[in-house]
Amino acid sequence: AMVLDLGTATTLTAVSPEGRFAGGLITLGLGQTLAALHANAAALPDVRLEGRSPHTPALAFDTETAIASGTVLAHVGLVEYWVKLARKQLGPDTVTVATGGWAETLARYTRVFDHIDPYLTLKGIYLMAEAEAALAGPV
Repeated sequence: AMVLDLGTATTLTAVSPEGRFAGGLITLGLGQTLAALHANAAALPDVRLEGRSPHTPALAFDTETAIASGTVLAHVGLVEYWVKLARKQLGPDTVTVATGGWAETLARYTRVFDHIDPYLTLKGIYLMAEAEAALAGPV
């Protein structure tokens, strides 16, 4: 299985069928990419994806749409390429799960995710805490 966590950072974590860590990748997240463009390119406006149309044109005619579309499509491209490379290593039947705050946004533009659960990481932390509490016994 591989989990793509699409939050502040974008990460891919792969696990072998035996449950062992099989590798991973990390890059800047979608929102942080937008923020970095604004912060580091003096002439570029602060663009937010919230409230924008889900339509992402391949070629835009204004700066804000060019930034939004370019950033979303670049992220889709990297996610699809990561999944393609990981499946070569892990096998074509590898299950792909998207999680994180940008999971549902990116899922509109690609079909590489088998499952989408924006709260998977938080659910995992909860299960670990619950298991630890059970081991510790009553207080």
